[in-house]
Amino acid sequence: MKKRSFLALVILMAISLSLFTACGDKKIIKEKEKKQVTIKVAYWALSPEEDRFISERIEENNKKNTLIKIEKKIIQGDYYKKLEQEVISEEGPDVFLLDGTEGQKYLDKITLPIDSYIDDIQMSDFYDFHKNLLVAFKKDGRIHAIPRDYTPLALFYNKDIMKKAGVNPPKNWAELEQVSKVLSQKGIKPLTLSYDASRLSTFIFQAGGKINDDDQMSFNTVYAAKGLEFYCSLFQKAYAVTPQELGEKDMKDAFIHNKAAMVIEDISMINYIKQNASKFNYGIAELPQGKNTGNIVFTTGYAVNRYTKNKVEAIEAIKFLTSKETQQVQASRGISIPSRKSVEDIYCSEYPERKPLVDTGKDAFVFNYGEKHKDIKAVLEKYAMKLKTGEIKDSKEALELAEKELKKDDKK
Repeated sequence: MKKRSFLALVILMAISLSLFTACGDKKIIKEKEKKQVTIKVAYWALSPEEDRFISERIEENNKKNTLIKIEKKIIQGDYYKKLEQEVISEEGPDVFLLDGTEGQKYLDKITLPIDSYIDDIQMSDFYDFHKNLLVAFKKDGRIHAIPRDYTPLALFYNKDIMKKAGVNPPKNWAELEQVSKVLSQKGIKPLTLSYDASRLSTFIFQAGGKINDDDQMSFNTVYAAKGLEFYCSLFQKAYAVTPQELGEKDMKDAFIHNKAAMVIEDISMINYIKQNASKFNYGIAELPQGKNTGNIVFTTGYAVNRYTKNKVEAIEAIKFLTSKETQQVQASRGISIPSRKSVEDIYCSEYPERKPLVDTGKDAFVFNYGEKHKDIKAVLEKYAMKLKTGEIKDSKEALELAEKELKKDDKK
């Protein structure tokens, strides 16, 4: 009896080594009965470096895996519109990339809840993924995609300008105002900042406010009003200017053309500098904080086509594409910040100057306002602009009017 118990334990431990299992199918397919399956993985047009990395990983899988072959598919143009059309017509890819913002509204329509295929004894592997990233792909408590990478916002600063002005990157709101005042007195534009909800959100979070609780609005509070007020004050004092006001199309160009000393951007700023101003001398710091720490994070993840006939194999493909081995390569090349905690040290040791991005992203809020994301984003930007221009004098009033407009639209 003891030998049988010991054997059962060994078998159980062996099974628990993998992340996913086909327990959702309630059956086990014997190895000799399996046939080779091709899993199509779709994504939008990524950077050449990212595309090359994914292609190399697919090639590596296809060398080792005799049963599951992966084939990539790049969808050009309106990615989500075309993807939804293909999936609903049951001609879509087996696996596809989603982002945590726009992709959220497609979870019910075209994705398979992956946790139906996760064995309880193997859930521990999920703790290697940042919890806030998994939230981006949850719907009604179900997990619909596995995060592949992420990027929060950070403060990028021009080292040469800052050194010449005798100032350091600000760590809090008070220092941001003081540094901006010094730079302004020297005829330097302190900060180029876009007037959009993603940047505004960080100030609301730092003031102790919220934007939403799942699909419910929660931004009409005194804390959110304080964050909005400080955000708008930066523009009113000319400490922050939009790139258009500087004669540039976007913040990245305004920054690398030395028209502002600082910019709030994500990891894409690094690649942009590398491609367009390789000798540009810059540094990266965490965002200046208010009452609380606060930031947003953008993320992408792999999801399974809910209509695919190869669900188990599709999940195995995702398993490989988000594996620790794959993310170790991803981290060592600096392509993007890996979603696994266990790989962070590799990324930070290879690119120590990027550590502020990693540190600030762990507890950041995913840039997603639920099902009403697009409406909330639009109305926040609308009334923030009214506050900036003086059409509305009080930040609390601006948020009250924003809330009323959203509720009015809900009743239509």
